[in-house]
Amino acid sequence: MCQSGAVGLSIDDVDMAQMIKSVPHSIVICGNISPLKFSRGSPKEIREETIKLLEIMKTRKEFLVAPGCDLAPQTPLENVEAFISVVR
Repeated sequence: MCQSGAVGLSIDDVDMAQMIKSVPHSIVICGNISPLKFSRGSPKEIREETIKLLEIMKTRKEFLVAPGCDLAPQTPLENVEAFISVVR
């Protein structure tokens, strides 16, 4: 994927600490809080996952924190709010 010419990759459910070792800094990485965790987890779990991801990616300026994919309609609003509060 890194050699496809894409300027960005949306990543879903991979080990980001390992993945960033092989993606050049010329490519923006977007992702990857699990949509399943968003829909089934608690706000506390979402906060913890988001903090963990931001810590892993803190040295990577070519990064957009986001869900790993679309969120299910039944995703609790509290989980989305927990994610946003950590990112801010």
